[in-house]
Amino acid sequence: MNKDDLDVEYSGSEETNGVETANLRFSGDVEMNLFVDEETNLPVMMRYSEFNPQSGEDLIEEYFSKWNENGGLSVAFSSKSFSNGEISNEVLLENHIVK
Repeated sequence: MNKDDLDVEYSGSEETNGVETANLRFSGDVEMNLFVDEETNLPVMMRYSEFNPQSGEDLIEEYFSKWNENGGLSVAFSSKSFSNGEISNEVLLENHIVK
């Protein structure tokens, strides 16, 4: 996939996980919504569907928080993934080093 295969559309402003976000809708080979903090311009949540051979289409939501910047690189120190409303993955970072 390259940038020519993807359309991006601003779908309005909404509150996501307690943060005012801009909803960006991506469509093309992949369909997803990216919710970006209007103040920091960092991702708060990403939503998309993926095929699961056991259950069919699953709605996936990935939440990002506790952003930390080091060496010009911002990293979400907390991320949680939900599949159909059930938590499926959680990552907590303690540190990141940029060399």
